[in-house]
Amino acid sequence: MTDSQKLVREDFLKRFSLPLIVLSSVIVIGTLGYHLLWRAYDATWLDAIYMTFITITTVGYNEIHPLNSLGRMFTIGIAITGIASLFYLFTIVMDQLVSFRLSEKREQRKMQEAIDELNNHIILAGLGRMGRRAATELAGEGKAFVVIDEDDDAIQFATEQGYLYVSGEASEDHVLEQAGIQKAQGLIATTSNDASNAFIVMSAKALNPKLLVIARAESEASTRKLIKAGADRVLDPYTIGGRRLANLFLHPAAVDFLETTIKRGKVRLDVADFEVLADSEFVGKSLLELDVRKRCGVNILAILRLGDPVINPDGDFRLEVGDQLIALGTQEQLGKLEEIANVNA
Repeated sequence: MTDSQKLVREDFLKRFSLPLIVLSSVIVIGTLGYHLLWRAYDATWLDAIYMTFITITTVGYNEIHPLNSLGRMFTIGIAITGIASLFYLFTIVMDQLVSFRLSEKREQRKMQEAIDELNNHIILAGLGRMGRRAATELAGEGKAFVVIDEDDDAIQFATEQGYLYVSGEASEDHVLEQAGIQKAQGLIATTSNDASNAFIVMSAKALNPKLLVIARAESEASTRKLIKAGADRVLDPYTIGGRRLANLFLHPAAVDFLETTIKRGKVRLDVADFEVLADSEFVGKSLLELDVRKRCGVNILAILRLGDPVINPDGDFRLEVGDQLIALGTQEQLGKLEEIANVNA
C-alpha cells in the first residue's frame, strides 16, 4: 500500500468512526427503550432488537406490541437518527471506494511517468526469491530498474521497498513496453518456470534486439533452449549452488576471501567490468603507462578482448577500443576509474 493510499485509509477510518458510533448507540438505546416500553407485554430482548432494526432500516413491518404516544415519539427519534447515521455511513463507504480507486490510478500514473523517464535501465521479470535478491543488489548499486510481476505479494513487496513496477505478465508485449523495453539496457528473467522465461526472452528480444538478456534456468536442457530463444547469458542456480558447496570443501580459503571482501568486510570490494570507448584516453596506452592502481586504487584482474580473457595482464599490455576491463576495488575507486577513463560501465 502506497503512502497516499495509507492516508486515504486513515482518513476513512476517522470519518467512518463517528457514524458507526452513532448507529451503534442508536441500536443500543432503541433496544433498551423498546424493552422498557413493552415491559407490560413481557417483551423479550429479541423483540426489542427486532423493532429497532425494522425502524432503522425502514422495512415497514407492523409493531410487535402496541406503542403509546411516548413510544411513537421514541420511534420517530430512533428512525431519524438511525436512518441518518446509516445513510451517512453508506455515503462514507462509497466515497472511500471512489477515493481509493482514484488514489490507485493516480499512483499508477505517477509510477508510469517515472518509468517513462528512465533510460538505460534494467527490467527485472519476476520477483520471487531470486528476483528479490537481484533487486536488492541492483538497488544497492544504485542501478535503475523496473520490476514486472503479476503476483499480489510480489507487487506488495515492490511497493514496500519503493521499487518501480509494472503489474502484469512479463511475456506480454504491452507490459514490456510499459516497463520501457525500448530504452532499457537489459532484462533479467528470474521466474521459476523455464517456459515462462523462454517466452519472456523471445518477447523482449523481438521488441529490442540489442537488449542484454540474462535468464534463469532450472536444467541444462533448459539452458540450451533459452540460449536458442535469445538469452545472452543463462544462469542455473543449482549448478552454481552445487559448485559453491563443493568449493567450500575444496577451496575454503578462496571462498572465505570472496565472502569477506564482498559481504562482511568493513570496506566493501566489488568486481566490475568496463568497456573502453573510442574516445577514452586508455586507447593505445599500456597498463604501465596508465598506472590505474596508483591513480584509482583498483586492480585490473583481467581484460576481455573479442571474448577471450587475458588473466593478470602484463604492464606492457596496450588497450584497444572494445576491450573490457575486469577490475577489483571499492565503489568509489571503480567510479573514479570510470570517470578518468571515459568508459562505459
